Amino acid sequence: SGVIHKGVSVKANIHVVFLTSESQRSITNVKDENDVNIRFFESLRAKDILQYSSVTYFDLTERGLGEENTQEELKKKLFRLLYAQHFDLVFVPNSKDVHPDHQAAAKASEEMLAFIRRQYDKSMHQQIFYYEIWGALSTTNYIPLSQAAMNMKHRAMTCYESQNATLEYAEVIQTINELRLDQFSQSFDNTVARPSGIECYEAVQV
Repeated sequence: SGVIHKGVSVKANIHVVFLTSESQRSITNVKDENDVNIRFFESLRAKDILQYSSVTYFDLTERGLGEENTQEELKKKLFRLLYAQHFDLVFVPNSKDVHPDHQAAAKASEEMLAFIRRQYDKSMHQQIFYYEIWGALSTTNYIPLSQAAMNMKHRAMTCYESQNATLEYAEVIQTINELRLDQFSQSFDNTVARPSGIECYEAVQV
C-alpha cells in the first residue's frame, strides 16, 4: 500500500490484481445477501482510500493457488492481463514467502512474464519487484514512507475486516516497516542523519 500511495502521488497508472476471494477459512459468512464475496467490497473501500487507477479480480480459490488446476488457471489469467497491458513494473509477493498462495503467485508471474518475452514479444522487459508479507526477503531497495503515507496504508489495510478477524495484519505490517527503518538507518554511520519526515520503510527485492 505504501508503494501504491507513492505511485499515485506521481500520477502513475496503477493496476491492482486480487487473485483470490475470501473463503470460510477465517470467517463464516463470506458472501453478502446478493451472493457477492465480501473481499470485493473490502477492496473497493481500500481503493477509495488509496485512489489507484484500476483493479482486476481473478476470483480463484484461496489457499489453492499451488494446486495444479488452479495454478494453470492463474497462469492463463496472468498471461491475458500481462500481455494486454504491458506494465512497466510488476510487484509480486516474495517468492520465498511462507504462505503457499504467495509463493504460487510469484512463481506464476515469473513464468508468464518469461513466456511472453520468449514467445511473443522480446521487447517486453517488465521489471519484477518482490515485496514482503510473511518472511523476510533479500532487500535491494528501501521505499521511504512518511507519516501521512503510513496513516493511509493503515486505513487501507483495516478495510480488510475478513482477514483482520484472525490477525491484526495492519499492526504486523507496520511493525515490519518500522523494523526496516532501523535496518536502513544501521546501514549508515553516525554522521548520517535520519531522513527528515520518514517514519518507516517498505523493503523490496529486484
